[in-house]
Amino acid sequence: MGGRTGISRGRAPFSVGVSDRAALLIHGIAACPAQLRGLAEYLAGRGIQCRAMLLPGHGGHYREMRDVTWHDWYAEAEREFLELRAGREQTSVVGFSIGAALAMELAANRPVDRLVLINTPLYYFFRFLPQRLMLGILNLLTKEIRTFGIGGSGENLILPRIPVRILYTMGELVHRERGRAGEITCPTLVVHSTRDLASRARSATHLMRRLASSEKQLVWVRDKDHSILQGKQRKEVFAKIESFLNNRAEPS
Repeated sequence: MGGRTGISRGRAPFSVGVSDRAALLIHGIAACPAQLRGLAEYLAGRGIQCRAMLLPGHGGHYREMRDVTWHDWYAEAEREFLELRAGREQTSVVGFSIGAALAMELAANRPVDRLVLINTPLYYFFRFLPQRLMLGILNLLTKEIRTFGIGGSGENLILPRIPVRILYTMGELVHRERGRAGEITCPTLVVHSTRDLASRARSATHLMRRLASSEKQLVWVRDKDHSILQGKQRKEVFAKIESFLNNRAEPS
């Protein structure tokens, strides 16, 4: 089982705001809570307390991810959610990328009040070859691959590499969540980039077809980048999420 061996400066989990309405924020692969700081501060300024958690294996060197599985990520997300939910009027979950897949698992298992799924990678990277075949080829060629994120400090703090084997556990989680969408009944907002190569647009249409939620919305973002929370339309995305979490009419 994977865990933390230390948290580097700038990668720690954080909380902002104080409110009876709260949201757990879950970051993407190779990233950290700082990826969600802009959104968290925006929501906190509008009455929603935010807790941005850290996925196990993401606190320091990228090789700490080698023995981590999605079960470790989920266990931590569940623990954080239950702690945040205690005594609150409303507790929502916001997931970005692989964090959105974990948010789906939470919503299928726990009483999530409102759910936001951002660039959920139900269909990703390997478009023309079967995933297991592609991963097998990658594993023969290398044990690590470079990421596409920006290093350094700040909102784009991304680990420079990830072990190839972490893609296997990601694949297991993604495959599981494709089938679990029909078990999610809470109000759900799906936000997706129309030209995201990491999380293909087919993922969003799959969700809208399969989610059992009586209240579900889809917001398309015209941004080719996967990282729409740092993209040109981030303020528009933040406003849509805030309106949904506060159960208000969408901003014009």
